[in-house]
Amino acid sequence: MPDPDTISADYSLRPGELADTLALLVEARQPAIVWGPPGCAKSQIARQVAADAARNRTRGRRAPKISGQGASPPGPHPEVKK
Repeated sequence: MPDPDTISADYSLRPGELADTLALLVEARQPAIVWGPPGCAKSQIARQVAADAARNRTRGRRAPKISGQGASPPGPHPEVKK
């Protein structure tokens, strides 16, 4: 029987949607697992979100809101916003 406090969901997100979603999860101090094939920018996006969260924390700003509705799988080499 699953733990009632655990929520599990599978989503396919574009890189920008993933970054926005992770930023919200970081702000809410919620865990996330990002899964994908090698080379799809998982680590780059995680580093970007961590750096943005650190900057926002020192400036007292909140993380951005999710920018898009719907989702589709990213291409083989998505670009990461800077």
